Amino acid sequence: MPVKKITQKTVVPSKMDLQFQVDQVRKDKMVYALDALMVSFICVLTAVFLPEILFRAFYGNPKIQLDANVLSWIPAGSYLVALLFTLYAGVGNIMRCFKVKKLEEALQSTVR
Repeated sequence: MPVKKITQKTVVPSKMDLQFQVDQVRKDKMVYALDALMVSFICVLTAVFLPEILFRAFYGNPKIQLDANVLSWIPAGSYLVALLFTLYAGVGNIMRCFKVKKLEEALQSTVR
């Protein structure tokens, strides 16, 4: 029995599809930037308030012992998380900028 060969057709996106994709990528850039801002803000609040809360909770109770050096690592860890997520969002947004440029070039080629 002969095997039927399946060929794929290349689908050319329409002008409306390309405009929609450009808008979505731009919105994604804004969302990731806002997420990075929120994560950084939460990390700063954590670095400022969590050591004090833990100090009061653990040193107020003589049954529980906590090393004071652990409290000094909380701000460093918190700032590291903020830095890494901001870098992740920044690299992602740079890649989205390139994608927007590519989609806009495709949009210009469909208009002509």
